[in-house]
This record gives sequence, structure tokens and C-alpha cells, in this order.
Amino acid sequence: MKALGRWLLLLLLLWLLAGCVPNKADLIPTARPVTPTTSSPSPTTSPLSTLSPLPTSSPVAQPCEMIITKAVQAYAVPRAETFATLDAGMRFPVAARTEDGWLGFEPGIAQAAAVGPFRLRWVPADAVRLEGDCADLPVITPPPLDRCYEMAMTDIPLRAAPAPDAAVVATLPVEDYAVILGLSPDGLWLKLELRDGTQGWMDAMMMNITGACESLPTLQP
Repeated sequence: MKALGRWLLLLLLLWLLAGCVPNKADLIPTARPVTPTTSSPSPTTSPLSTLSPLPTSSPVAQPCEMIITKAVQAYAVPRAETFATLDAGMRFPVAARTEDGWLGFEPGIAQAAAVGPFRLRWVPADAVRLEGDCADLPVITPPPLDRCYEMAMTDIPLRAAPAPDAAVVATLPVEDYAVILGLSPDGLWLKLELRDGTQGWMDAMMMNITGACESLPTLQP
């Protein structure tokens, strides 16, 4: 009788356990549909749009240059005093021109004492090709070398007489030139004539001369 009771108790326990075990299908979670969310795309900004525009500038004028197109003779003064023969293809910056068709250029050699137009050498314009901004070249008349000139390397005071205490009547500016008319009797002063016709005496210690200066006359004050 006790054995039968144990079997009945065991069957009851098994029945209870069977009712409490979840169905296998119940153990698998049911997937819930995901509803896609829609949102407006954020505006994209190009990095370049935040940069300030580059400043615009006027084109830089190119200096006037001449290219020799055929072998040509260059002169210290147009048609006078040969300087050198220039070969085709050589290039020089142009500094000035004359009204009758000559172009002045700096030869690129040491000319420590030469100033103003005396630094230039000249070629006829029909022997060159021009490049760059050549419209506004200064028009000058090269001084003829049959006279003696003072080339001012600094401002030079001209005095009314060949004496350091004489009144200053004019100034020969740096880089300008004047004709030398002659020497004082003691050779310590030069008498000059400026391009505007003014005359005066300069201290010979400041002289920087060029041209026909071999036989200057002696002048009385």
C-alpha cells in the first residue's frame, strides 16, 4: 500500500512538472517589426564655401627689355665712340630712347663712376625686338662727348667765386651732369655750366669727369 502511494505521488509530481515546462516555441522571442525612421538629411557645407575669395590685383607691368635680332654695333653715344659688338639673342633692359630711333641700355659691366646718361650704351631700334612695358620710356638727348662733363655722385654746391666762403648760386643734383668750362688759376676749382645755363664754381676735390677733358682752359674768376 505504501509502494502504491509513492508511485501515485511520483506520477503527480511528473504531471505537475510537465504542465510547468514552457512550450519550445514559447522560448523563441517573436521578432518585432522595426519601423524605419525618416529624417531630413543635414545640409552638407563645402569647406571651400567658408573661405574668403582671394583678392584680385592688377597685373604687374613687365620692365622693357630688348632682344638683339642681328649682330649690331653699340655706341657710348649714338653714331660715336664704339662700345662693343652685340650678338643676336642678347637681352638687355632698356632705360631710355632718343627721338631719332636709338635705344639706351645699361651694359651690365662695372661703371662705378659713371652716372646718369653716361651709364647708357646705344643701339639703333631696328636691330632689336622689344618686350615688356616700353610705351613710357624716357626720351633723352645723350650729351655729345666732344666736351668735358662733371657727373655728380652727390649734390654739388656751385659758388659765385672759386672760394669756399663764396655764396652758393646753384646746386648740381646727384645723378645729373654739367659742362666744365675750365679751371681756376690754382687748379683747385672747376667752373661749370648747368643745363639751364647757370654757371658757378665747384671744389675740384669732388670732381668726377668724363668726355674731352684733356686740355681744359684756365679761367679768371
